[in-house]
Amino acid sequence: MTIPKYSNKAVLPEELVDCVKFSITSVFQKSFQNSPTFQKEDTQTQEIGDGIVGIISYTGDITWIMMMSFPKDCATRLFARFAGFELDYDSPDMGDVVGEMANILAGNIVGCLQERGIKCAMSLPTLIRGFNVEPMSPRDLPSRKLVVTMPEGFVIVKVVGGKPGVSYGQVPGS
Repeated sequence: MTIPKYSNKAVLPEELVDCVKFSITSVFQKSFQNSPTFQKEDTQTQEIGDGIVGIISYTGDITWIMMMSFPKDCATRLFARFAGFELDYDSPDMGDVVGEMANILAGNIVGCLQERGIKCAMSLPTLIRGFNVEPMSPRDLPSRKLVVTMPEGFVIVKVVGGKPGVSYGQVPGS
């Protein structure tokens, strides 16, 4: 794979977006026993409302960030299925399970990228809980917002690219 040269108008490599979509499909099917559906990208206007976000930073051939946003109702239904028991949304357990899901998805993405010859390392997750939480990224960075629909609700996965030599978020392994 050829990593695109960054300019004033950087773009996300399609290989990256393809690996994120492939990993979401694989991990969600295994974890929640249902196949996710991706909404068309021009119709992605959902807001999280009261929700929780897991953020993972990646460095390597491509520097980027993934943000997984779960609305409260969807999070409680999905993660009860994942954990095998009901979780109180405001409990520390909810943060643990969202962090674990972010780790599982991130590890799958790293494996997919490595299969394509793209070197990549990931950070530990950062978690944010609140109302209409949308982590902001530095200006002029390419991004893609993937809205994933499950029977329990929707999840938003945002992929934000970086520029070579510039690191955002946590250093992998920290």
